[in-house]
Amino acid sequence: MLEHMAWSDEPVSHPAWPDGDLVGFDLETTGPDPLVDVPVQYALVWRRRGAMRVDESLVDPHRTIPAGAIAVHGITDEQAATGRPLEEAVRDIASALIEASAAGIPLIGMNVVFDLTMVDATLRRLGDEGLPEQGWSGPVLDLRVLDRHVDRYRRGGRRLVDLCAHYGVEGRGGPHDATSDVYAAVRCVLAIAAAREELASCSPGDLHERQVAWHREQQQSLSEYFVRQGRPAIPEWQHDWPIWRAPAPD
Repeated sequence: MLEHMAWSDEPVSHPAWPDGDLVGFDLETTGPDPLVDVPVQYALVWRRRGAMRVDESLVDPHRTIPAGAIAVHGITDEQAATGRPLEEAVRDIASALIEASAAGIPLIGMNVVFDLTMVDATLRRLGDEGLPEQGWSGPVLDLRVLDRHVDRYRRGGRRLVDLCAHYGVEGRGGPHDATSDVYAAVRCVLAIAAAREELASCSPGDLHERQVAWHREQQQSLSEYFVRQGRPAIPEWQHDWPIWRAPAPD
């Protein structure tokens, strides 16, 4: 079981959220589809009253990990089989996210819509209610959305390793690892906040609501670019944030 931090009912201080309580979140997975694939590793990095704590584990996905996914994170079937059972891990992750949400703790990560969607979709396949139905509502601070908003026209890559280089943050080396990726994402978000007073002085809840609109604008712009290049448009349901819900089949 995840040993959760003891949350109080006292709201997160405002406006100094960069100095307050935070939780970083990341998954390594069996593949790129958050509605179908499942975690093979998770990391939740808490900063609570200045103290740091890490909850991390491998996850047994109960399925074969494709070679392409192993090439990304280096986690083999044999290694994942030593991890926590999928059902147990996902339910505990959800419980931790819901507790943090109830306390108003900002959730930080890179492209968090992917990770949250995977947790939500896996819960539903297990027969549980999804994250929103269980009381989760954010706030979320998504590095990908924030970076694209504050520096829309910057040239160059937008992967986590690229953002670490751009913001002067110590990044990971080698294959993806959930814990090192969480630390890198949190440091990048804090670097953006340090450079942008309008973000640092905004409450996490307000920032969450703004990112809903920013993400939709970003996806629309990217979709239009894809169409001009002769590629399929991004499905409308992928314009939502911070959780995708695929439309019911016709």
